[in-house]
Amino acid sequence: MGSLHLFLLLLWAPRGLGRTWLDALSSWRDDALSGRKDVVLVKLGGSALTDKRVFESLRSANLQSVCQQLASLRQSNPDARWIIVHGAGSYGHFQPKAFNLSAGGEGDRVEGLQRTRASVTKLSALVIDALHRAGLRTAIQVPIFPRIVTRNKREIVQGGSLLSDCAELEGLLRRGFVPVLHGDVVFDDAQNCTIFSGDRILQCLASAFKQSSSFRVSACVFLTDVDGVFDKGPETRGAKLIRFVSLNNDGSIKFMQIDGGAHKSLSSSIETQSSPGVVDVTGGIRGKINASCTIASQARVPVYICRIATMDALDALAGKNPERGTRIALDESR
Repeated sequence: MGSLHLFLLLLWAPRGLGRTWLDALSSWRDDALSGRKDVVLVKLGGSALTDKRVFESLRSANLQSVCQQLASLRQSNPDARWIIVHGAGSYGHFQPKAFNLSAGGEGDRVEGLQRTRASVTKLSALVIDALHRAGLRTAIQVPIFPRIVTRNKREIVQGGSLLSDCAELEGLLRRGFVPVLHGDVVFDDAQNCTIFSGDRILQCLASAFKQSSSFRVSACVFLTDVDGVFDKGPETRGAKLIRFVSLNNDGSIKFMQIDGGAHKSLSSSIETQSSPGVVDVTGGIRGKINASCTIASQARVPVYICRIATMDALDALAGKNPERGTRIALDESR
């Protein structure tokens, strides 16, 4: 039966049948979406892939480890699907800082943009090559520059379909490819240029896939250079891992469960300062927390933050709750 015929039947169905046609239509849509295939969104943090203190310094062991984990998961489960987004780390923070690109640029903006793109695309090539060498040869780069154009940093005025209707990414997923995106500098109609972070890409994708009839985001994973989110700087004496962050429906924090079983209320603060010497133009850990809360509340999926190159990372990449890490989710999905 075609969708038009079904719609007409529901429209003229007697109300005495128990449900209105709108209820039935909603149920029919839910049934159709229930057959969607799972995809895990993965953010490879710039601090996990590089040493942010040293220009263009790759943490090769970490990169090789995560690539091998992804390849082994695909080998054991050919239906495993990911969309990978990686940060720029020391390949894409020094130049934007020097040229103030996030605010539109200072001095020779063209030179700043060119230097930034040359560096971040160099890292992206290294990531793709490592994935291929590990056996995940379907990994394919999907650039956002120059397709995405913004206005006043926030509003996307061109190329938004890449991150909004997801048709292109869905096509790649159907064919077995693993799309790989990264944060980048983009043109901005109001201020010449700005930075479009990997965290923002994840937020866009998590929201867009809610409307997909073919795929659904089952989890979002942030792989970092620490075990998760701490109530103080991870290197600070007495710092404790935040195991679980419970969210209200609007994305605000309801309560946090700290390592050892203690709870903190909304009034408790999380120390979000970057480590000394770290150059970060995308918001650091504060940006990660905000992005995670937005994704968990809007897409209604768990967000896992854990250390790269560990068994916890392997569990998270498989869509499972890691033994050690930070889980952010709506209270109802705990």
